[in-house]
Amino acid sequence: MFALIQAEGFLVNYERLPVTDEQAPIPATYARIESRVTAAFDSVVEHTSFGFAFNCQMGRGRTTTGMIAATLVANVSFNYPIVLDW
Repeated sequence: MFALIQAEGFLVNYERLPVTDEQAPIPATYARIESRVTAAFDSVVEHTSFGFAFNCQMGRGRTTTGMIAATLVANVSFNYPIVLDW
């Protein structure tokens, strides 16, 4: 799936971060989220939009955990405003 999207010219980067359902992620998982968010911010060209996608197969909290962790890194490390556009 991601290879097809990349073949269309989109800059997509995928990584699976396993988290046990209804348990807090281990610190290494948070560190990996921080690393990936930081790398994304460091690599963007000004005025380029980008985003993150999080998904949990069961939809029982892990998606929200990733979203909150990434948003906190973006806000604290890069002073990126938290905009809820829903």
